[in-house]
Amino acid sequence: MSHLQLITSRSNAGSERQNLFSAQRSRFEEGNPLRIPQRRLLQLFLQLSLATLGLTFQLEAMAQSVGGSAQVGASGTSADATGNSSTESLSVSETRAVREKPEVSMAMKMEGRSYASSLADRKDGSDVKMLFGLHYQLSTMTEIVANPYARFNSGFVQSATATNGREATFGLEEGDLRFSDQNYFKVAAGVLRMAEYHSPLLVHTPLSGLLLSASSGERQDLAVSLFGYGGIPGSANSTSAGDNNNKTPSYLSAGVRVRGQISSLKGYAQAARFQYQNLPRTVASDSTTLGNTGYNTQSGFSSVDFLFGYQGLELTAGLDWQAMTSLRYGLRLASLSNGLAPSGYNRGYSIENNLAWQMNGQWEFLPNLTYFFIEPDATVANFNHEDFGTARVGYNLKLNFKYKNLLTFGGTLGERRAIYENDVGRLGNDKYVGVVLETLSAVF
Repeated sequence: MSHLQLITSRSNAGSERQNLFSAQRSRFEEGNPLRIPQRRLLQLFLQLSLATLGLTFQLEAMAQSVGGSAQVGASGTSADATGNSSTESLSVSETRAVREKPEVSMAMKMEGRSYASSLADRKDGSDVKMLFGLHYQLSTMTEIVANPYARFNSGFVQSATATNGREATFGLEEGDLRFSDQNYFKVAAGVLRMAEYHSPLLVHTPLSGLLLSASSGERQDLAVSLFGYGGIPGSANSTSAGDNNNKTPSYLSAGVRVRGQISSLKGYAQAARFQYQNLPRTVASDSTTLGNTGYNTQSGFSSVDFLFGYQGLELTAGLDWQAMTSLRYGLRLASLSNGLAPSGYNRGYSIENNLAWQMNGQWEFLPNLTYFFIEPDATVANFNHEDFGTARVGYNLKLNFKYKNLLTFGGTLGERRAIYENDVGRLGNDKYVGVVLETLSAVF
C-alpha cells in the first residue's frame, strides 16, 4: 500500500486524517530505504560536481597558457537571478527601445527520451514544443509580452495521467502587461512566469495573477528587493468540488532577496513564504498520481483530496563565477519546507551546477547537472517541474552544444527513484537517456 491509498470519510476529517496517517506512517518506517538511494545518488552527484568544477579550472589554465586566446566574447547564456539560463527554456528576446511595431518571434524544441523503468522493460517518448512570442514596447516603462506555445507528447507521457499514449497541450508560458523602470520597481499582471522569483522545485507552471516588486536599485552592486505574487492555480476544470467550492483557488507568496556583485562573482540569497489554498479536487487527483499524499473522500469521480495543506518556506541561493571572458560557472541551491505536513513528508532540496564555455566564436559548451530530493508533500506536485514531482530522489545531467545564436543540441541522462519503498510499485524507479534539438528565438 502506498501513501496514496489513505482512505477516510469527510466526517470527522481532522481526527480521521491524523489517525489514519499515524497508522500508515508506522508502515513506512519499517525497512524504509529513504537514505539508501539518497546517499548513493548524492555521492554520484558530488563526484560529477567536483569534476565539473575541476574542468572549469583546467579550461581557465589552458586559456591562460595560450596567452589569452580565449578572449572571445561570451554569448548571452548567463543565468538570471534564479539560475534559469537561456538554454534551459525557450525564451523571447527583450529590448527596452520603444518600437513602432511589435516584435514577433518563434522557437522550437524537439526531444526524445527512452526510459528503463521498474514498471516496464522500456518506455519511449517524444516531445515537440513550438513557442511563439509577441513583444510590444508601449513606452520606456510599459510593455506587453505574450508567449503562447503548442506542445505534443507521444509514447510515454510523464504527466498527471502517467500513461502511454498522446497528449497535446496549448497554453501560455507567459502573457502579461508590465510596468517597470528596470531598476526600482516592477508591476506585472497576466499569466506570469514563476521562475523569475521561485525555483522549479516549488512551482514551475505559469499562474494567472499579479506580481509586485520593489528594489533598492537593481543596477547597484548590492541590492535588496521585496516581491509578492498573487495567483490562481487550477486544472483543466477548476470548478470541481473541493473543501471550499465557493472560494477561488489561490497561490500567494512574498519574499526578500539580497543580490550582490564583487569583481567576477555575482550571487544572491532569497527567502520566501508560500501558500496554496482551496485547490480543486482535480488538482489533488493529478498531484497524488505524481507523488502527493491523498485520501478518498467518497466514491465517484474526483473523489481524491489532499491529506495536507501547503504553506511553508522556500530558501534559494545562487553564485555565478565569471572565471574568464569565455567561461562561467554557476551554482544554484533551493530548499523547501511545508509547515502543514509532518516530518518525513514536508521537505525538499535541489542542487544545480552549470557551466558555459565559449569554445570559439561559434560554439558554446553548456553542461548542466542537477540533484534533487523531495519528500511527498513538500509542494504541490502538479505545479512544480515535471522532472521533479514529489516523493522522488534523483539527478539529471545535460550536455548541450550551442551554435551561434541559432540552435542548441545535445543529450540528457538521469535517474529518478521513489524515496519510499512502498511507493515503488506506483511511481516506479526510472533511468532515462534522451536527445534534444532546440532552435533559439528567430525574430520576424
